[in-house]
Amino acid sequence: ITAGLGNNWALQYRQFNPKTDKVIIDNPVYYDYAMMYNDESFFKLKVRSQEINLLHKLNDNFSVYAGYLRAYAAIDITYKDEYWEEFSVQVYEMRKDTLKGKTKDIGQIGLIGFMPLTDKTVLYGTIALGRDYQSVITGVSYNLVKHIDLDLKYRYSKFEDLMIEYTVIDEIKVKGFELGISFKF
Repeated sequence: ITAGLGNNWALQYRQFNPKTDKVIIDNPVYYDYAMMYNDESFFKLKVRSQEINLLHKLNDNFSVYAGYLRAYAAIDITYKDEYWEEFSVQVYEMRKDTLKGKTKDIGQIGLIGFMPLTDKTVLYGTIALGRDYQSVITGVSYNLVKHIDLDLKYRYSKFEDLMIEYTVIDEIKVKGFELGISFKF
């Protein structure tokens, strides 16, 4: 959501909530989980990021911004719990657990480049940098109706030093395609 403030200034809110199919366990604190379940596919990483940015349009092709990003990560675990019933029958029950994270606040600056392809289609790219955060986005935006765009983009983001349970995760990288809608006021 982007709201114009006048004189080439705007306020923007964005959120990004990727989930992974698999997490590689390379932290000693989580080795017990990995050894107990012995299957990485049971681990799913969730990252939630929300940001508020103040944008300034430099010209028809470039804008700069400064903002605040709030990041959170957690790991969902699904595993088989084995136990024995009477007559030595082994039973499996699926259980879920979550290793919860701690929210991290990050200041960021960024640059956005625009290139109109048609009267309704714009190619764009964004680079954002902050303490313990980097992000690169490339995408295409198509204007559906006035003030509403359909976006197809590819994002690569790297978060550093996010805490899950009582352990700092050195680096979390998320990348992939996104499909979304942008509102401009």
